[in-house]
Amino acid sequence: MRESKTLAPRDMRVRFAALRLPACLPRFDRTLHEASDSGTRYCRSRFRKRGKLLRHRRSCADSLGAVKVSHGIVLLGCVALVGAFWLVPSAAGDAETDRQSDTLADAIAYPRQADAAGFARAALATPLGRSNGFGVLEATDLPHDGPRDPMARLVWRIHHERSDTGWNLGSGTFDACYRVEFDYYGTSSGPSRITCPANAAAITPPPLPRRDIPPGFAPALEAVLGRLPATASPQEVRAALASGMPAPPVDPETRLTGIPPEVFVQVRGSDVGVALFARTGVEDTDCMMGRRAGGGVRVWSLSARDQRMELPCSAEAALAAP
Repeated sequence: MRESKTLAPRDMRVRFAALRLPACLPRFDRTLHEASDSGTRYCRSRFRKRGKLLRHRRSCADSLGAVKVSHGIVLLGCVALVGAFWLVPSAAGDAETDRQSDTLADAIAYPRQADAAGFARAALATPLGRSNGFGVLEATDLPHDGPRDPMARLVWRIHHERSDTGWNLGSGTFDACYRVEFDYYGTSSGPSRITCPANAAAITPPPLPRRDIPPGFAPALEAVLGRLPATASPQEVRAALASGMPAPPVDPETRLTGIPPEVFVQVRGSDVGVALFARTGVEDTDCMMGRRAGGGVRVWSLSARDQRMELPCSAEAALAAP
């Protein structure tokens, strides 16, 4: 009968080393000789750690499977989005029509307009607007409360033709439509490409008569002031102006007669001051002034710079001018 041998601590370390447990298992900081009575506690601890690691590995495998399923769902969603992108037709346009629309929107944003029809007229008065391939499809006034609120919306169409030779792809002829909104200070949104409305016809807003003061008014005002009697009442000065000033001319493009300017008169003894004032836009004005003082007559106009400096356009200012 073979006698059982009691293993020394060193022999136990050799035996457990022969188990070749995975190197990735965490090792205890305590050494084997700290197991006082036997190596049993050490062995059990090692196998408990191994069991925990195996359970951790199974948990990781389950999580990895869930991640793979999630990645699959995300991938299918991306494929669906890409398919929708290619299946849904995008609005026509290219870099050239984008540039033209940006330039046009900046050009008509100032001077400020009173309504959508004013923006449409301004657009049609530009070189692009006068071309055969341009048309305004919509001019809509928008309800607004403050200066930052959109007040007008335009939709225009640019007919573009390009050669199919070289590296150009797709159709050589297309219609590009753009939508832009304006507030008091300029463009509030756009121009943005949109799908052209089906069978949309270009619109032409009704023209407006001119409101500026024609250059021919200056010699006529000088002549009227020179023919006034030595002493004249304000009513007599107004009557002389009504009969001596020319009627506003007819615009050859719109065939509309211009709007005459407002007339202001001031009489101080034998001196007479006259101001002709016209509002040509939301913020733009035209001003012509005349004065008879000390027997001499002078007529002049306020420049755009003078008007930006808010110099008064009044008969009193005409009399007070040096």
